[in-house]
Amino acid sequence: MMTRLTILGGMLTAGGALLLMAGCGDRDDNPPPPQPTYVEPAPQPTVVYEQQEPQAEVIVTEAPPPPRYEYIPPQPSPYHVWIGGHWYHRDGVWYWANGHWVHRPPDHTRWIPAHWVNNGYGWRYVPGHWR
Repeated sequence: MMTRLTILGGMLTAGGALLLMAGCGDRDDNPPPPQPTYVEPAPQPTVVYEQQEPQAEVIVTEAPPPPRYEYIPPQPSPYHVWIGGHWYHRDGVWYWANGHWVHRPPDHTRWIPAHWVNNGYGWRYVPGHWR
């Protein structure tokens, strides 16, 4: 004679199997692949070279401070040149211009850094330039 517990266990087992089979119907669990989208190509980068604007000659009576130590980050490409920082003088105060990477112009090969020259009467600023 079967006990009630055996009958109840058999019903639970059959009910669990029915639940499992219910998940195996015609439903598609794989969504359709996404539709391709058109992405506008990125514009070509614009290369800007440092242009030196004509400046009035700067002469000061005190020597510039010693150069600062600069961390030079990795070179972005073989076509970039490190332009080191330098001191400039404005309204009686010394300011430091940080160095940076620039793209080398195709028709120039060497950067002459900005510097100060003692001319006997004071210190004359010579802007950096390509040569």
